[in-house]
Amino acid sequence: MNSKKTCAHAVCSLGSCNSEKIPMTIALMHFSKHQMKGDADTCICAFCGSADGHMPEVNKTGKKYLFPDSCSFGGNTLNAKKLKTIECSLPLKNYPMECPSCSKPFSRFDMKNHFTISHPQEVIPEVAMIPEEEQNLIKKKKSFRKNALKKEDLARLVDKELALLPITDFWDTKKKTWKSSMYGNFGKRNSDRMKNIFGKQNFE
Repeated sequence: MNSKKTCAHAVCSLGSCNSEKIPMTIALMHFSKHQMKGDADTCICAFCGSADGHMPEVNKTGKKYLFPDSCSFGGNTLNAKKLKTIECSLPLKNYPMECPSCSKPFSRFDMKNHFTISHPQEVIPEVAMIPEEEQNLIKKKKSFRKNALKKEDLARLVDKELALLPITDFWDTKKKTWKSSMYGNFGKRNSDRMKNIFGKQNFE
């Protein structure tokens, strides 16, 4: 855990992938997509795709996740808060969570798969289900070379899906104006719709 490995990618053969090298920068998005589609016959690490059962662990402050040495990205860390937040830059929240039945940790996107495999007689709890609107943030994304949503992706989202994104990605709440970014421009061009989604009072 003390030093970062030189490994900058993981290798994926899940689904239609054929020993593809997946850079660490997009690995969470890539393997989360496989988890959502059920491409693995067992639970996997959402960061490297390994099925050996390892999971990142939160550090003492609770602010970062640490990758175990058995992970392709062992020695690296990730912001814990960011993993639990949907943003335009990373439109998914997939993080280690405890199974309510056996108390073992699994990725949020793999919890349904875990219940199907390990608790087949139990009703799959709501906590193990990824809402359709949340899944669509990924399904409607056309390119996975980068994590961030493109303006074309935003245009494909319906109101319930756009509502999952933070208003602050589009609107500067301090300056009370649309941000000077691609997302701010999208909000400005669709201002009436955005105000209906997020509430007009939030733009005053």
